[in-house]
Amino acid sequence: MITEYILIAFVSFVILAEQVLLSRLLSIKYWSCFGSMVVSIAMLGFSASGTLLSLFSQRNRRPGSYRGLLFVLIALGIALSIQVIYGTDCNPLAIFWEGRQIGIFVLNYIIMALPFLMAGLFLGNCYMNPALSVKNIYFASMFGSCTGVGIIILLLDFVQPHRLLLLLTFLLLFIAWFLERKFITRVIVLGMLMWNLKQFTALPAVPSMSEYKTMSKLMLLPDARIEHSAWSSYGYTAVVASRFIRYAPGLSLNFTGECPEQKAIFIDGEAMRVVCSSSQQEQFRNILQFQLDTLPYMMLVSNSVVAIVDAGPSEIQRAVAIGASRIYVIERNPDITEVVEQLKHFAGSVYSHPCVRLWHQSPRNFFRDIQKQFDLIVLPSLPSGFASLSGSSGQDADYLLTVEAFHDYISCLSTSGLIAVSASLNLPPREEMKLFAIACSALRLHGLTPEHHILFLRSLRSCLLIVSRTPLKESQIQTAISFCNRNGFDIIYYHGVNRTETNRFNILPEFAHFELVQSFLRNPSDTLRRQVFNLSPPSDNRPFFSHFFKWGALPELVRATGYNTGAQMGWGYVFLLITTAQAIVIGLIFILIPVIRCLKRYKKLPLRLWQINLYFMAIGTGFMFFEIAVFYQILRFAKCYIHAFSWGLALILIFSGLGSLCATRWRMNHRTKVRITAGVLFLHSVLWLLTLRWQNSVLIVFTLCSGLCSAFFMGMPFPLGLESLKQNYPDVIPLAWGLNGYMSVISPLVASVVGPCTGIAGLCIIAGVSYFIASFCNLHNSVARTT
Repeated sequence: MITEYILIAFVSFVILAEQVLLSRLLSIKYWSCFGSMVVSIAMLGFSASGTLLSLFSQRNRRPGSYRGLLFVLIALGIALSIQVIYGTDCNPLAIFWEGRQIGIFVLNYIIMALPFLMAGLFLGNCYMNPALSVKNIYFASMFGSCTGVGIIILLLDFVQPHRLLLLLTFLLLFIAWFLERKFITRVIVLGMLMWNLKQFTALPAVPSMSEYKTMSKLMLLPDARIEHSAWSSYGYTAVVASRFIRYAPGLSLNFTGECPEQKAIFIDGEAMRVVCSSSQQEQFRNILQFQLDTLPYMMLVSNSVVAIVDAGPSEIQRAVAIGASRIYVIERNPDITEVVEQLKHFAGSVYSHPCVRLWHQSPRNFFRDIQKQFDLIVLPSLPSGFASLSGSSGQDADYLLTVEAFHDYISCLSTSGLIAVSASLNLPPREEMKLFAIACSALRLHGLTPEHHILFLRSLRSCLLIVSRTPLKESQIQTAISFCNRNGFDIIYYHGVNRTETNRFNILPEFAHFELVQSFLRNPSDTLRRQVFNLSPPSDNRPFFSHFFKWGALPELVRATGYNTGAQMGWGYVFLLITTAQAIVIGLIFILIPVIRCLKRYKKLPLRLWQINLYFMAIGTGFMFFEIAVFYQILRFAKCYIHAFSWGLALILIFSGLGSLCATRWRMNHRTKVRITAGVLFLHSVLWLLTLRWQNSVLIVFTLCSGLCSAFFMGMPFPLGLESLKQNYPDVIPLAWGLNGYMSVISPLVASVVGPCTGIAGLCIIAGVSYFIASFCNLHNSVARTT
């Protein structure tokens, strides 16, 4: 009996590890917004397993008879998933103009669901086994899943993701050899072992990236080459060298000199940063005088203290060249610093410069905890061009650019301190105006008048927003005006600016930015309401800076942009909607089969079937909505997406498993336990809103304690429901398993779609409502009456 539970834990370990690794590979091949799709793929496999179990459960009365074969099929499914990622030419963004991509994408989606389908068959068989306890099965599954996430995150610092996936297939085939004694099965195992061993050394380290990623475009340069690369749990870091690299955002058209030699650094093929050659200091100092981002340093007094947040090594080189006395660098990704240190022969001492002090932690935690004031805080430049439309979609949370974040930055400024952040220039205005709205809201939160504290400038293709703690001095404004006149930059706003002072050098067909800023300062709420894009300032409860789409403005957006509507909505968000629709259709096909079969087989069952259906669908919806919400919450403190996703998932799973063990020990009604779960989720959403502005350490403790308590109670309803079915009507278990899996397919996608609208607390409330609805399904009584 113990062997069965160990096998259950191992299968769960493999499946969760595969989820993390597939998410990692898809982020490299495409973008980070594909993470939620992996969860949907996994749940689709579990949903389909319920269909197969309902169709063939009568033919197989020995639940453990095919264990070895299922292990072989799981290994085969993982191997096929690797081939799909590495070997297929799938371009999700080409779905609208290339019809065959729809078929390729759906086929890849189904193939990657195969290992989860086989794992679902194995676990479903275990739940149907009368000799095994449901609560013990649930705990073993949750414990194995939690272990899989933790171990894989640690191993990612040493082993590449595709090789870790192949190692999982080796483990599965090794166990299958002992479980399955049939000659033909062992021959298949040996054949797969040889094939996987070949793949272990033959596959390249990185799958072919989308042609639309920044790194793919840069590699088209004639002599472009990857000079250095590294893997870790933070992502795939690559240094690209080429004598044609020229990256100088905000460069004046008046510049006639030569750019210094540069090398580009990428994380997962995006988030491009550059480091300049230390042997060309004269050229570097010369080009700085013509870059828009140099202006904040010129507005400071000498011996300034500067904080640079994830802005890359070139920004550190700028601060050193201009003469900052102390430079505090907050870099979340330690791989960046390691790579730059290996380029000392090219760039010199960047992070190890005597003036530089380095922190590897979340910037929000840094500014909440440090007791220091800065003369300048430089935030990372926002992505521009196609990258902002594809890689950074509406469900990507960013806690660096919220009202509360700017409030923390302002609190850390000295009396004459400044905040500087640059963004791409858009028509109609988007990122740059949302930054302006954030700054205004944060200043009002401090009790300040925004008009006197903001300077807004632009070049031909970028904008610079400067925010001060005290009203900008006349000398600072004159410095900015003379800098703009000398370099041909345009002023968008300073207090007292005239319309004639704007749009003089880089002339746009209309004064869109100037007029929108003036309108926003006069009447913020009415101005935001009239915009075709969502320009409302994001908060810590809605940290979705890149979400610009407004459902109410869709007809107007279609009329104005036509075939370009997808690009204006953000291709990542469009793709998420397509994936959600696809998952609903495919899931319905799988789930309607067992429902119809049950209706035909049991004539009395329809009288109470709706309670069984509603119960398992509701708890599946609630669990996944809460899981996505916790992922967003942990991202507030984590350094990167993969850490937030992995550790959030691990904590939820282990405490849900503990809750399942305690489910039958509490002497209270089943319905009462489910309602307590709903109440705890409602309380969690309230606590999240109340503690957002508390001390950082207190916020972390409250969030974790409240979230883990919620996960503990959420671990009770599912095993309690299955135990009730197992005692009274075991043939309905495949139906319940499939329904729960179906809602688990759709829920993470729907949560990602509605999250920017409802906020994180709204996701928790939806989860609580789902459990509250489930509490009205008196499952035990309904099954007993039907029996």
